[in-house]
Amino acid sequence: MANTLLYYADGGVLRLAHISYIAIVRRFHRLGLLDIDSYFYNRFLRWAGHVARMPMSRAPRQSLTSWVAHSRPVGCPQMTRGRMLENALKRKGISKEFDE
Repeated sequence: MANTLLYYADGGVLRLAHISYIAIVRRFHRLGLLDIDSYFYNRFLRWAGHVARMPMSRAPRQSLTSWVAHSRPVGCPQMTRGRMLENALKRKGISKEFDE
């Protein structure tokens, strides 16, 4: 069984708790909450939708649609915004193809 380490405040003191993953999922379900990835991907897709409607002269649009013909240099982030967008679309079951 996978255990998760959580820090929680108890009277101003941070304490470490071992809580099973299943217990956390049940607690989220009872509270009507989704997992953190769902919230992150929803917000990211919302932002990407705003950026997609921007003209190409805007910096966010340029950074999201930029492409370099060289391989990734050593030390660069492996998870780019473009890859995050692909992961978010795949997780939500949305096609990458679109009509303008």
